Amino acid sequence: MMGVPLIVNFLYIGVPILTIFATAILLKAVKRVGDED
Repeated sequence: MMGVPLIVNFLYIGVPILTIFATAILLKAVKRVGDED
């Protein structure tokens, strides 16, 4: 059962990082569309 805490740790750390990363990409895309106008 050593794998379960590892997966929980990965989700606990990985999900916020992915959320921040996705938000940054979205903001960059929105800014690019705004610059094109």
